[in-house]
Amino acid sequence: MTQLVLRNLPRVLSLFQGQLRDPDSYVHEAAIAGLAGMADTCPTQVIPMLVKEYEDDSHSVDVRAKIAEAIVRACERCGDTLPVYSPIILPSLLRGCEDACAQVRISSLSVIGSVMELLGPAGYELIQDIVSMAVHLLQMEKEVEVRRGAAFLLSHTLLGTQEGLLDLISESLLQRMQIALETAKSEDVDGVVRHHCTLAITQYFIIRQHVAMRASKEEEKYSFLKII
Repeated sequence: MTQLVLRNLPRVLSLFQGQLRDPDSYVHEAAIAGLAGMADTCPTQVIPMLVKEYEDDSHSVDVRAKIAEAIVRACERCGDTLPVYSPIILPSLLRGCEDACAQVRISSLSVIGSVMELLGPAGYELIQDIVSMAVHLLQMEKEVEVRRGAAFLLSHTLLGTQEGLLDLISESLLQRMQIALETAKSEDVDGVVRHHCTLAITQYFIIRQHVAMRASKEEEKYSFLKII
């Protein structure tokens, strides 16, 4: 980024922000790309702006979807500093999962999955809220695309997780998740939802089995040490 842009950063950001409301798709898409491209240099200014604009329901659904994509690109550019901004990003996306517009709910679920993948264990702080939201949508959502997003998020989370992640989720929520996944796997009218739920519940049982085996070995080791 040139020194000229950096010296005039507030004006540049204000210009891009104004262009987000331009009816010409070339203009607002260029503004979104410009904001995402600035995230590695000035994330403190850019990321909160993107999040705020994503939540602004005066934007069209298409613009909000493009902003969601820009948030992902901005997160990719943050690198190791991303955990600093996740407390701003993830709560906003969770609110997006409750939006009246189905397309916003879908994009929010998708971006949560992408951001969680980038964060790795650093994103586990909100895992209880994320799993709870996905389970709720899987059970209650009427729009099939949203249920697909919720099922994919759960399967993606479980397939990429480590055993310790389950320790951060309450037993009652794990039971709710298991029931929701098993029910959707058997009863959902959509094949994609059933597929993701099958993957998720299979991985869930594998993780639980590994946890149980580890606990059993630890108990055997402790019993042996007591004997000697």
